[in-house]
Amino acid sequence: MDQEPTLLDYWNIIKKGRRLIIMLVFSAVLSSLILSLLMPKIYQARTTILPMGQEQSGLSAALSASPLAALGGLPGVQNPADKLMIVLQSRTIAEAVIKKLDLLRIFNEEQWDTAHADWKDPEKKPMLEDAIRRLQKEVINISSDRKGVVTLTAEWRNPVLAAKIANAYVDASSNFLNEHSINTNFQVIDPAVPPERKFKPSIRQNMMLAGVVSLFLGLAFVFFREYWRNAKNSRAVKSEA
Repeated sequence: MDQEPTLLDYWNIIKKGRRLIIMLVFSAVLSSLILSLLMPKIYQARTTILPMGQEQSGLSAALSASPLAALGGLPGVQNPADKLMIVLQSRTIAEAVIKKLDLLRIFNEEQWDTAHADWKDPEKKPMLEDAIRRLQKEVINISSDRKGVVTLTAEWRNPVLAAKIANAYVDASSNFLNEHSINTNFQVIDPAVPPERKFKPSIRQNMMLAGVVSLFLGLAFVFFREYWRNAKNSRAVKSEA
């Protein structure tokens, strides 16, 4: 009857495969370092907003003629922060920001002909819909905490542009609320400023993650290898018998 392996047995297996484990961890950490250095630096600009006020009785009529008509039809939306979140996350605001900052061209620099100030292939120029989707999914993040404070962050390779995008969102939302006579005001607590430090990639975090993952993979491999060798030797002994 086979004996149960002890901690010493496990340690011996690890000891036999230590070179492989060390090489795997070293290679993974080094690769992570190189890739992190090659990745573009992303900066995050943040603005904090405090919603205030209640809607006027004529809100539903004002919204019915606006691109955000669905807002007036949501009876469960009573919190000013929730209302502001709906406005900030709308296509209308994203489109206004894109046009104000010329993000369609910035998002598609490889297709822009700077010398002629036009698209290289006018028939295949980028679509506004794609720019809106990219802005909302990859650049902008909007959240609200339990106290009703709304936080908007913008991530981009250029720290100055990241701050401009965040502040442009605030300005566009303020203009929309004023134009449609919506009495849901807000106060900007912290306007976005160009960040001095990059947000990602985090070289230290990436290297630590690569080291931990490769360590576990290395351990799993040496134990599987030992199991495979023992099973092969056992079959060989049985065949000889």
